[in-house]
Amino acid sequence: DVVLSPSVSVLPFAAGRTVPDASWPDWLEWGGFAFLYNMTGQPAASIPAGFSATGLPIGLQVAGRWQDDVTVMRVCQTLEGLLVAGRSTPSRIVERLAA
Repeated sequence: DVVLSPSVSVLPFAAGRTVPDASWPDWLEWGGFAFLYNMTGQPAASIPAGFSATGLPIGLQVAGRWQDDVTVMRVCQTLEGLLVAGRSTPSRIVERLAA
């Protein structure tokens, strides 16, 4: 059994920032999904799940039972294979890299 959740509850923020804007003052509000697994020692991994309407990356977190890292990795591998089929690279990112 695994638990699926967003990696974080906000879209990526501006480069160079380490936290979102002032509307999210408490990091647990936007980064709390991983906190539980960090404290309990349960395995968890984040994989790319696609892009927002504005082209920003969105992550999916997969968490498993304590000491069942193999299941988490297998689920991640399966999901990544399924998700990559419908994913395309946002053209703005490619254009910036090419410039």
